[in-house]
Amino acid sequence: MPEFLKKIISASLLIFGAAGLIFFYLYYDRLGKLGEASLTLGPILAIIAGAVIILTKNQRKLRHLRKNQEDEKSVTLNYVLSLKHDLMAWGTGFIVLIMPLLSGNKLDGGDAVSAGVVIVSMYFLKSLYWRNF
Repeated sequence: MPEFLKKIISASLLIFGAAGLIFFYLYYDRLGKLGEASLTLGPILAIIAGAVIILTKNQRKLRHLRKNQEDEKSVTLNYVLSLKHDLMAWGTGFIVLIMPLLSGNKLDGGDAVSAGVVIVSMYFLKSLYWRNF
């Protein structure tokens, strides 16, 4: 797809998104159940849109690296990076656990499961990077 067409599509999506937000802001009280559903689905759609933007950016970067034959990079791993990975794994799990407390709620089993999933996924990512070391 030509680059100018991508820019036109991106600009039109940005304009339609802004127009939708303005419409929602002005007419929220008249939308009824649709407004409530929009409030529920809004954060989910924002996360999906962010993921699509990040993946698109990564694909462009990979395409550029492959074009210049630079897609193989070496990484120097050391104790400090291992410590950073461990702190990130435990820190994000801890943040997931304290978020209900900061909002005035009590911890329940779902919070513990969420924190466990975060910690396990972070260690899985660490194992991918540190497999050969």
